[in-house]
Amino acid sequence: MIELACIAEGDYLRHTGAMLHSALLRTAPESCSVHVLHASDLSKQDSDYLQQVVEAFDGHLNFLQVSPEQAAGFMGGYFHYSVWFRVLLPVLLPELERVLYLDSDMIVTDSLQPLWETELDEPQLLAAVSNPFYPFMPEYPQSHFGISDPADYLNSGVLLMNLKRMRQVDLLSEIRRFATGPQLGQYPDQDALNVTCKGKWLHLHPRWNMQSTFFELAKEDLPFSTSTIDEARSNPAVIHYIGPYKPWHYLCTHSLRTLYFTHAAATPWG
Repeated sequence: MIELACIAEGDYLRHTGAMLHSALLRTAPESCSVHVLHASDLSKQDSDYLQQVVEAFDGHLNFLQVSPEQAAGFMGGYFHYSVWFRVLLPVLLPELERVLYLDSDMIVTDSLQPLWETELDEPQLLAAVSNPFYPFMPEYPQSHFGISDPADYLNSGVLLMNLKRMRQVDLLSEIRRFATGPQLGQYPDQDALNVTCKGKWLHLHPRWNMQSTFFELAKEDLPFSTSTIDEARSNPAVIHYIGPYKPWHYLCTHSLRTLYFTHAAATPWG
């Protein structure tokens, strides 16, 4: 049983539906249990629509409403504060030893089963894919957090989380201290995970989180070998539409934009 977690808030809820449709379609016939994190009340229509998407693949849906007390102290800034909900998973799902978290602005193109079966050994708290930066951007991880190797800064869109180990080391308390401190950077939850999990996470093949930068940047500007980039581009498993322009935006120019519309059209939202 794959334990899958995601966030559904406001206008993004229908996009979460499209992502889940792609994930469950590609991962069949493996069964999935889907945990949907949200703070605001979901309309009956939206909750029913999510239920329909998951049950169409014989999956189980679990709504987890995050309370104001649980979200206290987490600031969103440019991003909605719900981006922090993923770091609450160790306490929101106390009965689970691991969970696979996926952002809503992505489409799954291959089975998630091999990713789910990835082994995490102590002291690894999670598995993720590195987050490349554009050449014109400042040396963000190095200047802010002392992360000198670009490959050692993770993207938080796809996280295979070792919940048992996270609870053992009380990672959430560390993250809360970072979240309320002066060092909080441009990418709140992502920065917090990079600082608190530094040296304690497994580097995944980039095909498991193909951010837009992997298609836009030259190979020499990416923190991977040429062969690894070629493998990922030719056989991506998760397409992650990072940046301000998503597939549903007029100005989006992503080469795989239409994948989103294929799955969105298959949901009750249409």
